[in-house]
Amino acid sequence: MTKKIIFILIFSLLTGFSNGQTMLEKVQKKFYSIKDFTADFVQKSDGALNLSGKIKFKQKDKIRIEVG
Repeated sequence: MTKKIIFILIFSLLTGFSNGQTMLEKVQKKFYSIKDFTADFVQKSDGALNLSGKIKFKQKDKIRIEVG
């Protein structure tokens, strides 16, 4: 799902919008149409600590991050 959103944003930028407001409205419409998503992630830092886990988002105000 995240890849689709990124693709839509990049494609929208390349094709052009008449103004910033139009772009904002389309991004908001797409964002509010997403009911939930889950993504795996890896966080790397310059130090020895690397974290991996899963992030879960459920519309409107529920976010869960599992690290381990």
